[in-house]
Amino acid sequence: IDLFKKCISLRPDYANAYNNMGLTLKEQGNLDKAIQAFTKAVFLETNHTEAYYNLGLTLKEQGKLDEAIESYDRALSFKPDYFEAYNNKGNALKDQGKLEEAISSYKKAITLFPENAYGYINIGVAYQEQGNLNSALEAFKKSISIKPDNAKAFNNIGNIYQDQGNLNK
Repeated sequence: IDLFKKCISLRPDYANAYNNMGLTLKEQGNLDKAIQAFTKAVFLETNHTEAYYNLGLTLKEQGKLDEAIESYDRALSFKPDYFEAYNNKGNALKDQGKLEEAISSYKKAITLFPENAYGYINIGVAYQEQGNLNSALEAFKKSISIKPDNAKAFNNIGNIYQDQGNLNK
């Protein structure tokens, strides 16, 4: 933190220093100050994609889901191929119970980075919460095809089979 403060004292308009300080503050659990740092970064550099994304992550951690989604949308407005932003926007939407919107966001993330096994986990959980078990199974199996040691995918498949009364699989 002290080095970032020194950097800012030498160059108060350096948005990256605020973004990096925000990341450190977030890691320390000081979410309010992290938000202040990310907000300063995007004030100084209005198209600072990473700062908007990091702001979204931090706001979501605080349970401020609408604001987090706005931050992810801002990041995506500057970098439309930012799969992490789509994925985390989906997580925030899912937390709000907006499953169709979450699934749409996850689909965009998967289209941008189809090799990301965790994107399939996320969409699978949303399908599962929606009651669409066949699509959930398909997503979890796809996750395993990408990452064969994905314990979470196996566990989620087991939960579905258990819910279906299929206890021998």
